Parts: sequence; C-alpha cells; structure tokens
Amino acid sequence: MNPSEIAVEPIEAPGDLDAFFRLLAATFVDGVPAEPAAADWRRYVREAEPYYRGYARGVMREGVCIAGYLMEDRVMRIGAARLRAVCVVAVVTDAAYRHQGIGTAMMRDAASWAADRCYALLFLHGRPNFYEQFGYADVFDATHQAIDRADLLALPPSPYRVRAATLDDAADLLALYLRHHAAYAGSFERTLEQQAFHLRFAHSLQPSLYPMHEGIPYTVPLVALDASGRPRGYLYTPWGHKRALGWEAAADDWPATLALAQHHARMLEGVPGAAPSIVWLLPPDSAAFYHLADHLPVCSSRTAHPYAGWMASLGDSAAFISALLPLWRERWRARIPPWTGRCGLSIGGRTWVLELTNGSVDLVDGPVVPANTMVLSPRILLQVTVGFRSFAWALAQLEQQVPPDLAAALGVLFEPIQPWIAPSDGA
Repeated sequence: MNPSEIAVEPIEAPGDLDAFFRLLAATFVDGVPAEPAAADWRRYVREAEPYYRGYARGVMREGVCIAGYLMEDRVMRIGAARLRAVCVVAVVTDAAYRHQGIGTAMMRDAASWAADRCYALLFLHGRPNFYEQFGYADVFDATHQAIDRADLLALPPSPYRVRAATLDDAADLLALYLRHHAAYAGSFERTLEQQAFHLRFAHSLQPSLYPMHEGIPYTVPLVALDASGRPRGYLYTPWGHKRALGWEAAADDWPATLALAQHHARMLEGVPGAAPSIVWLLPPDSAAFYHLADHLPVCSSRTAHPYAGWMASLGDSAAFISALLPLWRERWRARIPPWTGRCGLSIGGRTWVLELTNGSVDLVDGPVVPANTMVLSPRILLQVTVGFRSFAWALAQLEQQVPPDLAAALGVLFEPIQPWIAPSDGA
C-alpha cells in the first residue's frame, strides 16, 4: 500500500489504547509478562501527562489498533538555547502488518505533526538502519565506564550510607541532576514536579518484574548520604523498556561516588554469571568519572552505532534557527568577532540572513551577497549543533558550502561542546 494512503490518527478510545500498549509491551519489554508490562507502561503515560504532555497516534484496521507510536513534548538544552522537541517513543507495528508501508506513514505523520506545531526537532532512540531515510541523523554516542567489583570492594568502606530515595528526596535529586547533567548539550529541562513523578512511579513498580541485565531486580533510585544526612549523590536505573539505557550516576565527591559504586558491586554478589565489573553511563568529563579515575582503574569505552542509537531530525527549521539565537549570541559576545557583516545560512533549501556585529547575532530581512551564503545540510547542522561532530569535520563534508572568509565565524557559532543525554532523560 502507498504510505500516503495510510491514515494515522490519534489513539484515544480505551480499547484502542489497551491494544496499543499490549503491542508495545510484547515488542519492547523482554522477560516480563505482557499484561502487567502493558498496564505499567500505559499507567506511566497517563500519570505523566500533567508533567510531560504526551500523544499516542496510530493506524487502525477493522476497528483494531495494529500500529502506533508515542510522542513526548520536551524542551532540550544546548547552552543558552532552549529547543522545543518531540521525543518519538516506541514506534511499533503488529508483525502481521509489517512491510506494508505503515512505519513509513507513521514517521511522515510525526514529521508533519511536529512541523505544523513549530517544534524545533524530533528526537528518538532508533532501531538500526530505519530512521535515516526520514531525515534522522546520529547525535550522540554514550560512554560506558566499567569498574572492577573486586577493586571497589577491596577499598575501605565509604563513610557515607546508601538508601532508597523517597519522595522527600525529590528536590535534592533534582539539584544533583542539575549540577551534574543539565549543563550538557542534549539534556532536557526538568521541574521538581517531574522529578517527584519519576520517584512516585519508581516506587509503584514491582521490582521482581523488571530484572536488570545483571539479573538483579529493578531498584528505585538510590541516594548517598553524608554524615549530616544530606544527599550527595544518586544512582538511577531506568525501568522496563528503558532499562537497556543503563545506570545513571551523579556524585558531588569521592565518598558519595564510592558509596554508590560499592553498593552496586555488592548487589551483584551471589548473582550467577554476574559480570566482574559494574558499568555506569557517565560523561567522560563528569565529576563522578573523575572521582573514580582518581582512585581506581576505569575502563572507559564509547561505541558508535551508526543509524541505531540516539538520533534527531529537524522539525520546523525556522523554530530551530530562532531557538539557537541566544546560544549564538552568548558565544559571539565571548569572543573577538573574526568577521562582521551579513551572511546567508541555507538549510534544506531555505535561507536565513544573519547579521554578525561586534556585539550580537541577529536574524534580519534583506538581501545578502551570494558569496557570503553558507549551505549546510540538515544532518550536518544537527550534528554540529549538539556537538556530536566538530565544525572542522563539517567543513570537510562534500555537501557543505562555506565561504573561506566565513569559516572562522561559523567556528564560533558552532564551537566544540560535550553532548550528553542522561539515561533518565531517555525518550
């Protein structure tokens, strides 16, 4: 069937939602009975609505939902920029209806839906070799830090104690997240209400239903407390369909890092076939990584999964460029301008005129000298904006056209940064 003839519509009726979440659970949640997994996933989406506006859209056949996807309304940070983003979650088609263009129809629907509502970008964690045909580009590779359990447990115990986080810890967990993760390009804005929701939901799950890859049961977030009882670090595990994203940590000091790592190592004691190391997903320049590396051997690895990991697509290009202006102005004012004047920035066939002065970067109306027009593909624009690739790399790509006089100016606007997407931000 021609994908353009396939109707994609909101999934709203209770029976249709039940069928959709059963399909999601059967497809994405391994090793968990489908009914409770579907119920938990639906409950998560329903209870999250006051904090994350969500949308379910899908395809019906003879009154039955046979495919669908979820969207979450989020705001991504990149320095001073705030970009409205749609996180596309769990695109699924019943096995009996695959290879009929339904997935293509849903991806086109998501792109149209986001552009019509002026979202700057769409964001997802993709299945291999499918989403690039719809304009999605790789934007992030996670770094895994492995620490030998025997090395950890051979150290004197940390003076800090570890316990399960409670709702009373929501403000402290949010403060830790903001200190240690929010400054990275790719993080999402998070409120106290959203943090409290995550904690409430974590405590509502049945741990034995959602085992980790190591074989231990799912656990609610853990906090490390100093001698005064103040939380100084946390260890967070995504649940259910998100568990593959791994362990997220944040720690203010070495005792907090050690307490959480030793606690994690002890959780694996006696687990048949447990790995000799614990593995955390940490930014390579994070405080927790440095605390570990200052005291222990750490094996740090970054694995690239082309067209199979965190990916993004341009939504409304005008909204994207407008959202970047605060970031560009911040960077421009911090440097001696290497070039001033008007230049064109052409993205996907549409051109904006930028005026670069000694004190600002602005969008303006009016003509621009053709020789001062830069042409970037949407893929390159996304990758250099979030720091996934350097601007020097972008200049070497064949499809780009950047006048030599403007290369230095663009190097300021797209300066090198460290991207990071915390697992608890995972779409």
